[in-house]
Order: sequence, then C-alpha cells, then structure tokens
Amino acid sequence: MSALDTVRDPELDEPVTTLGFVASAVVSCEGVASVHLRLPTYFCAPNFAFLMVADAYDAVSVVPGVTRAEIVLDDHFASAEINGGVAARAGFASTFGALAAGEFAGGTGVTCHLSAPCLRRDASSAGGIRCAGWASRR
Repeated sequence: MSALDTVRDPELDEPVTTLGFVASAVVSCEGVASVHLRLPTYFCAPNFAFLMVADAYDAVSVVPGVTRAEIVLDDHFASAEINGGVAARAGFASTFGALAAGEFAGGTGVTCHLSAPCLRRDASSAGGIRCAGWASRR
C-alpha cells in the first residue's frame, strides 16, 4: 500500500516501508485493510511505536475503498496497549496515563516533541503542539 509510504519513523525520519517495518498489508474484498507492523527491536520506545501505528491507521483509513483499517503492532513489549489505544483512537497519553510523560515514554517525552518530525506532526494536530504524547488529528 503506497499510503504507508507516508508513515515515517519519528526517530530516523524515514518511511516505515523503506525501513522494512511493514510485515504485511492486505485489503479484503469488503475493503478491510489489515496491516501488521514489526519494529526492529522489542523495546522500541513506546511513544515512537505508538506514533507509527497511529500514523499508519490515519494513512490507511483514508484510502479510497477502505471501509475499516486494522493496524497491528507485532512483537513489541507494549503491543497490547498500543494496539488497543490506536484502535480506540485514545491517543498515547490516554492509553498510557501517568507513564506517558516519564521513563516509559522512552525518556523522550519532551525531546521527541522538539524534533522536526514530531513538531510537524504535533503542530498539525487539532490542539497544537503537545508535550504529553500523541493526540488525534480529528
């Protein structure tokens, strides 16, 4: 799916497709897009992992003919939380609560949001730049 070419690793600022993070991408006859992402390390910072899964959801869900997007992060220590949070459109801060601003965020809660890719993403969100995690762009 070329839509996934727009999803970038926030740390490397490279497309997840180029980096080989897309394990599979299939669209059913009913328009259900099923994408599995697999990051190179089990302990990738949850905030970065969440951003990539959420961005994949956003990119795939607007493809003409897609009726539902199912984005799954495989083989990550926080897969269950990230998958559930993205599916519920809850956002990183809501998904991880108090952990979202601390060490669990990879120690990069503020640093990430000062990097160019994160500033571009957060500045385009509905509430402007956020320091506590990803926010939905609805």
